[in-house]
Amino acid sequence: MLRPDFHLDVTKHLVGFGDHVKKIKSLVDASTSDAQMIGIYGMGGIGKTTLAKIIYNELSNDFVHCRFLPDIRETAHHRGITYLQKQLIKGILSIEDEVSNVDDGIRLIKTRFKRRKVLILLDDIDKKDHLNALAKQCDWFTSGSIIIVTTRNRAILDQSEFKVIHKHELNKIDEEHSLILFKKLAFREGDSLMGFKGISHKIVSTLGGLPLAIEVIGSYLCGKSQDVWDDMPKQLEAQQQDQVQEHVQKILQISYDGLNDYQKEIFVDIARFFIGKDSKFAICMWKDHRFGANQAIEELKLRCLIKIVDDGMIWMHDQLRDLGRSKWQEKEASKVLIEQKDTDGQFMNLQSSGFLQLRGPASSGDSDKLYSELRWLQWLDIDPDLSSWTTNLRLSTLLVLQLSCNRITEDWSGWTLIMAERLKVLDLACCEYLTCTPDLSVFTKLEILVLKGCQRLEQVHPSIGNVKSLVSLDLSGCGSLNELPGELGQLEELKELILDYAGITKIPTSIGSLRKLKKLSARACQSLREIPSSIWDLQSLQCLDFSKSAIEGLPAVEMLKEPVLTAFTELEIIILKDCYRLKQVHHSIGKVKSLVSLDLSGCGSLEELPGELGQLEELKELILDSAGITKIPTSIGFLRKLEKLSARACRSLRQVPSSIGDLENLQHLDISDSAIEELPSAIGKLKKLRRLSLESCSSLEGEIPREIGNLSSLEILQLTGTPILDLPETITNLSSLKHLSLEECHKLRSLPELPSGLKVLRISSRSPMLPQGCCPMHLETLHVSWTRSSSS
Repeated sequence: MLRPDFHLDVTKHLVGFGDHVKKIKSLVDASTSDAQMIGIYGMGGIGKTTLAKIIYNELSNDFVHCRFLPDIRETAHHRGITYLQKQLIKGILSIEDEVSNVDDGIRLIKTRFKRRKVLILLDDIDKKDHLNALAKQCDWFTSGSIIIVTTRNRAILDQSEFKVIHKHELNKIDEEHSLILFKKLAFREGDSLMGFKGISHKIVSTLGGLPLAIEVIGSYLCGKSQDVWDDMPKQLEAQQQDQVQEHVQKILQISYDGLNDYQKEIFVDIARFFIGKDSKFAICMWKDHRFGANQAIEELKLRCLIKIVDDGMIWMHDQLRDLGRSKWQEKEASKVLIEQKDTDGQFMNLQSSGFLQLRGPASSGDSDKLYSELRWLQWLDIDPDLSSWTTNLRLSTLLVLQLSCNRITEDWSGWTLIMAERLKVLDLACCEYLTCTPDLSVFTKLEILVLKGCQRLEQVHPSIGNVKSLVSLDLSGCGSLNELPGELGQLEELKELILDYAGITKIPTSIGSLRKLKKLSARACQSLREIPSSIWDLQSLQCLDFSKSAIEGLPAVEMLKEPVLTAFTELEIIILKDCYRLKQVHHSIGKVKSLVSLDLSGCGSLEELPGELGQLEELKELILDSAGITKIPTSIGFLRKLEKLSARACRSLRQVPSSIGDLENLQHLDISDSAIEELPSAIGKLKKLRRLSLESCSSLEGEIPREIGNLSSLEILQLTGTPILDLPETITNLSSLKHLSLEECHKLRSLPELPSGLKVLRISSRSPMLPQGCCPMHLETLHVSWTRSSSS
């Protein structure tokens, strides 16, 4: 089973969080017999969620069961606390449990989580009842479990029955860090303030150390004229007398005012409806309304007003969400969301706003009038019988129809009653009673079809071949689907085909006709044993992923004896991870000139790499972890754009060629846990190398070459568990070195003078006397593990 990647998306513009992370992690007691709760509190926009995500990411490697519940305050208001309990249970136990009420949810969490060590992040809790419903007491969880809570209200933590081991207040960042963050956003292309130093200080001083305000204003000013810069302090100073939250809102308003009308429209749409929604769905809808949706989204991202995270989902900070909703209420008063009941008491009407969430039966009224401007319909709790529904549902303007998680089948009468000739997105994810897709012929303009998680789906209706406009098809998690229809090859516009974890045994030969296909993913298709040779006709393919599959026949990727790769002209990514029967990479791979990333990790039967690998002029990443290779070909030196080479746990790898010194752009080199006996002196030529990992190389005896002192960009050097005798004196020349690991280097006789910029040193010692020179003046962390000598 593949271990999930629990890491959460965190902004790349991180400034001033290091000390907070260090302090909180130091308080986590790994030896305690209890579960632990950490609380982070502070005002909105201060960075609580970002800090919590960093902590969560750093701890997640030690957990198998992790769950992040974002924006609990907002979600509980709109969807109820039982929905959040369901999400927590689903994330930890990987099951869909019915939660009839809050007490039922508490019972399930208390009884089922006790046997699992969990890491949970509960973001933005504003009510004690919400915390009590999700993590009331320590004894709900097994020892070693960690619960992280963020809140604007410290009282939530003070009143918690679950003892909080640390309540961490996150205050505003200081002016130095504020200026660094501002500079990153306002001057993306360079390090200099370019004559704007004085005014930058003035602007930052009025932003009050609030990361969100700094991000938004810095992004807004990027590329603006001198006049706009000169005017900014006046606008900000005029608002400083306001209350803090009002002040933040007015700061954010400045960036909003700088958007054009279409960008404002999309910003407001997102604030009202699209947070947490798939960006592909939303862009499909906006594009139908007006050109330029992709450009508008990019502009909002550049201004730090939104982010696209977690497989394409849209995220917006709650302060920005509140701003967007206030604009909607001001300018669209006639379209305000009205929750009203029709004569049957079931209808929730968004009127002319274009979005509708419908629960239960559709209205029996005049559908032409009721749904005249509807563009997006999310329909929950559908009655699969529809016995009371006798009229057609005319949805002439509908573009997105979400029917996910309903009990409908292919015989549902709604398929013949729904009239939506302009439909672009049909979402049927997790409709577990579907055994066959409906006749799709009527949806002639459909672009996205999602059948993800339809576990009982056995057949895709042949009518799919008539949906000529289809761009994306997701069949991941359809474990009962053994075969794909040949009509799939008629989808001339298809760009993305996702088959991960499906039950398919083969791919139809007609797939070769999909000349626009860019991504083909069949990860963990453990019944997939045959790939047609026509797959090499996919001229537009950019990403090919057959990880964890069971392919046997030609051009069997797992066996990979004679596949022909020369047809690929745009292929950038090949992932063959954990193809344990892979024995050979065909020499024709050298013809794939566009390849950027090649992952052969876990290919334990692969003993040799072809010399033609050196012809991959665009390759930036080569992953060989746990492969069976005995050597790296000398031709690797021709990979002048390679940035990352990882051959971790290649336990048959005995030598690294001297040509590795020709990799002029290499930044990350990991040969840990391999059988290499020495490092070539040519390694000193890697001027851009930032990280070198040689941990647990038990055959690496003697000395590290003196030339290592030439690595002027090296920041991290990991030598833990190697039997080296000495470090060269030239190590003091490593001016960029920040982190040096020498734990369990039991044969190490002495240490030379270490670089003055070193911040973290990890070392083992068999003597209470530390080696001379191991404590530079600027060292921030010294970790010493004491070990007994062999004679003790």
